[in-house]
Amino acid sequence: MEPISTAIMVAQGVKLALTGVKETAQLAKETFNELEEMIGAGASLMDAMPSFSKFFSHSSKYEEKRIELVEAQQKQDATVEETGIKPPEYISDAEYVLEMMAIDREQKMFYENIKQWLIYNFSEAGLWDDFNRRLNKLQSDRQEKAEAKRKAETEKRLAEKVAAMKKRREKEKFWDNVQIIIGVIFGAAATIATAYGIWWMFQQGGY
Repeated sequence: MEPISTAIMVAQGVKLALTGVKETAQLAKETFNELEEMIGAGASLMDAMPSFSKFFSHSSKYEEKRIELVEAQQKQDATVEETGIKPPEYISDAEYVLEMMAIDREQKMFYENIKQWLIYNFSEAGLWDDFNRRLNKLQSDRQEKAEAKRKAETEKRLAEKVAAMKKRREKEKFWDNVQIIIGVIFGAAATIATAYGIWWMFQQGGY
């Protein structure tokens, strides 16, 4: 594929990732507005719970899309550096920063408001602290499992490499021994041939 085509495809990937961020952020905003109306109307926690769940679902997808955008942006930078080509669809650093700054600030405001609602708008004491504790534990457990999986995979790869190196060394040792044996055989044969030649010469001299 030509460098210009590659650069265009990568830049389009960044545009697509940015669109995904905006769409998920908009869904979170719509759900936040829905929650705001419900809280303002005096909804109970049980009544508002589905909307809370929907908001956090959209917010989670927003974070996933945000990671995809960062990865796409890094790929774009690497491609531009490699090809030296900036396609028309290229997103500048200023545009990228401004877009994400506005969206991130809005998402942060949503979380701050939700925190206030959970602390002050419902009769259950410690609701926000309980939510935070459970959320942090869930995320911590997931990270620990992911880390354990990565560690196990790393140890497995290292064990495979060690086994392969051991096998290669055993093979090299085998062939080294074969070469030594062949050398000894050839050396012995040469010695015997030399001795036989000397003996034959003496025999010839005896006639």
